[in-house]
Amino acid sequence: MEYLQYDSSIFNTPSEVKTNDTVTTQHMILPSNIDNTGSKDVTTSMLSAMNKAISSNKILFIPKGTYLVKGLKLPSNLKLHCAEGSIFKLTKNAGTWTRCINITDVNNITITGRLSIDGNYKNQSYKNEHMHCLFFYDCHSISIESVNAYNAVGDNVSISGGGDSEGVNGYSFDIKIGYMKATTAGRKNLVLEHVTNCTIGTAICDNTLGNTKGTGGHSLDVEPFDYNGSKVCNNTVNFLKTIGTGNDFTCGISNSARNYTVNISIFDVTILALNTTVNDGNNNEYLSAIYSYGITLNIDNMRVSLPDKKHPTFTSWDGIANFPNVIDCEYSSSVNINALVVKGGVSNSYIFQCMKNSWNGVTSKPSVIINSANCNMNNTKFAILNDVENFIVNYLHPVNVKQPYLVPFYSTLGNAKINNIS
Repeated sequence: MEYLQYDSSIFNTPSEVKTNDTVTTQHMILPSNIDNTGSKDVTTSMLSAMNKAISSNKILFIPKGTYLVKGLKLPSNLKLHCAEGSIFKLTKNAGTWTRCINITDVNNITITGRLSIDGNYKNQSYKNEHMHCLFFYDCHSISIESVNAYNAVGDNVSISGGGDSEGVNGYSFDIKIGYMKATTAGRKNLVLEHVTNCTIGTAICDNTLGNTKGTGGHSLDVEPFDYNGSKVCNNTVNFLKTIGTGNDFTCGISNSARNYTVNISIFDVTILALNTTVNDGNNNEYLSAIYSYGITLNIDNMRVSLPDKKHPTFTSWDGIANFPNVIDCEYSSSVNINALVVKGGVSNSYIFQCMKNSWNGVTSKPSVIINSANCNMNNTKFAILNDVENFIVNYLHPVNVKQPYLVPFYSTLGNAKINNIS
């Protein structure tokens, strides 16, 4: 059995998109009287130029410069090209719930070049978790070549919709982002909520310096907040790199939550032992590459680097969850990994924790199936389980793992086994 190696070249970060800023007869250049120095609000004049470009069937060309906007809502049928060095920046003291750019209740938008968005966090007197850089809601047929979003008070990129309560129109769908880079978010770098058929080529999410305290936070959140599985959702990220205190995949607690699927071809995770308090006060105790309580998550190749110390301020009720881990899941989570490679961790702590949970009257069980795992750890324990539907590792290469055993947290493991240990 050949195991995935930690330094495998497949984890090399893809190069950023190089923009082609050539102006042709298909373009309408942004009027020169629109301020590009970042000295005044140009939201109204920017929207007027966008509507004129649409009526002229032209691509609106945004030259290099800084454009102050607040709540800029992109219109349907917009074709936009953002030149290298052009930046949309949220105005100072924009007001709570104000997003920099909204793609809401619209369709058929194409953005080429590099869409750069600065959330201007430091210059917002009133802050809450909903002040995003780029916000998608109940939209469809959206294509963005490259986006660079940073310094959001809330999320750098948030893709959502009205949810199950709004029927067929309650979701965003057919969203395509070729390359995205998101850094320093007050809440999360990338959030997927009520969306289906969303495809992201490369997503780099670094929250080393995020959240209100400047001490980092979770990078990724898959969180359709009232999802009950009535609409099947299927979303894909080809290359995903996250840096921070972990990632949430929390779609629901019943088995219907498995109707929400995220497929990741390459998943590269670096966990940092930082204070994880974020604007909404949630998710402040976990250092998990995957923290989940309901989803179907399919990963082809995954690499995880764990810190060698526990959470700096939090002590979990079970004395386990505050240690860094690869997977911490419960309820109806279904996590399937083809090849996993891990290094680091705290000595004599568990890197997998999977629990049946009967809270809220739900008795669903998690399922974790890993084809091959290469664990080069710091003399770390392996898995602690409670009556799982599945915890199966077909091939385990336990380099420096002390006692790679499956330990029952309460009374029973459920269907748990390691088939081959090399």
